Amino acid sequence: VKRYYFDYQLFVNKLPSNLTKEVLMAYFSKFGAVKNIVLVPYVKIGISEEYLHCYIKFADDNSVHKVFSLPKLEINSKDFKAFRTYRIG
Repeated sequence: VKRYYFDYQLFVNKLPSNLTKEVLMAYFSKFGAVKNIVLVPYVKIGISEEYLHCYIKFADDNSVHKVFSLPKLEINSKDFKAFRTYRIG
């Protein structure tokens, strides 16, 4: 039987391509202690849109819940999406 375990990590996509790790750290630190941020290379969508993706690892589950408690996720006036990651054990 496979079991799925949620960890304290989010996959975040559709971020503005000009964001830095420091800006992301400042934004996500509002929700709790951030252990790590891993940036994924830019992905070009369509003719002119470039987006940044990243993984955000928090120190605890409460921080993840705080992110999802917001009605809308935005940074620098741009909407983005976040998804909870999990591991199979």
